[in-house]
Amino acid sequence: MRHGGLPWGHAPRTGADNRVTERVERGLSIVAMTLRAVLAVQIVIAVPAGFRAATHPWVYLLVSLVVLGQCLLLVVENGVLKTPLRGHWQFPDLALGLLVIPVLAWVLPASYAVGSWENWAGGYTVGVATLLATWMRPRPAAVYGVLLSACYLGVVGPLGITTWATVLAQGATYLGLAIPMSLFVAYVREAAHAADDARREAVEATRALELERYQVTVHDAVTVLRLLGDDATPADLREMLRAQARMESRRLRTYLRGRAEPLTHLGEGQGQGEGEGAQDAGLPAESATVASAVESALHGFEDLNVELALMLGGDIPMPLETWEVTSRALTAVLHNVRLHADAARVVIHADEHPVGWEITVTDDGRGFDPAARAEGFGLRTQVRGAVARHGGEATIESTPGVGTTVTLVGPAAVLERRTP
Repeated sequence: MRHGGLPWGHAPRTGADNRVTERVERGLSIVAMTLRAVLAVQIVIAVPAGFRAATHPWVYLLVSLVVLGQCLLLVVENGVLKTPLRGHWQFPDLALGLLVIPVLAWVLPASYAVGSWENWAGGYTVGVATLLATWMRPRPAAVYGVLLSACYLGVVGPLGITTWATVLAQGATYLGLAIPMSLFVAYVREAAHAADDARREAVEATRALELERYQVTVHDAVTVLRLLGDDATPADLREMLRAQARMESRRLRTYLRGRAEPLTHLGEGQGQGEGEGAQDAGLPAESATVASAVESALHGFEDLNVELALMLGGDIPMPLETWEVTSRALTAVLHNVRLHADAARVVIHADEHPVGWEITVTDDGRGFDPAARAEGFGLRTQVRGAVARHGGEATIESTPGVGTTVTLVGPAAVLERRTP
């Protein structure tokens, strides 16, 4: 198990990110307070009789008051701090545990050493050994348990008032409490830390996912707005960009409403109020196929000289989610072609593939050196990442001055192939 903090104990973990750990610490504090409060009541009950029986009654009373004060300190500190790992009660507890066994054996008659609460040293030291688990690691706890056992055996054994078997069994109690309880509490703390770490990782993953969703949502819109705001953009292209901007505005409104609404639902009652129909929203006419995914992505890119070669694979059916992701990925590729490639010709080819279908987008534009230039968000996340998350694969090949080829491969839907 991992341990942090002091050599003999654990470092407390607090804060909003450690809620489970804080609850565990609060629970251990309640256990410590309850055990010591019960022990204090038992000592208070036994003190009058012990005072009368003691050969040195005032020493007996003084030691009893010191231990009761220590019990009160433990209860108050644990109640205030809500963790056994802080405060100043631990080390006086260790010292008193080793002190009370010989002192009470000295101030009381030998007959009180075993089996009486007038000699409350046994009950107190058992409580000390038990509470070690709340703040001490197993190895130091074992060392202290050995010291308590040796102290008890060395003091009570020579008195000869009971059998050595009884003395040995009582001495073993300290180790039997200190070590297993310390291991158990360490395990509980480790489990609480793991739960807090898992929760923290889940929150961070959710934030990262939401950030990526936001980036995916606004990336294409930013590209469209960038071209619309460029004075050098031709007038005929501006009209196409305005159509794309209307589509992007609908997607952004859907995102702002907090709905992860699929593309196939956009335009049903939203875009149509603005004069846009199903085709403007990029929806397939009848079913999700390779051809309809390509046709959906082509909306608004009439300025590009695109040649389609879909006869070999256009009718392959696609799962709806895969269709949506593929359409968005192709849109991102075409935005890159428009913005960066300066291509005279773009060829989109569809074919069968052992895993389902294959779509290639090839342009004769500027190209780039993949080894010298890192992929942007569009290619890295909207194309590679999105396709991979839905069981597909995207590869990008480019040569400066020659052009770029993007290949998408993905699974087909479990449906009968449509006949042409």
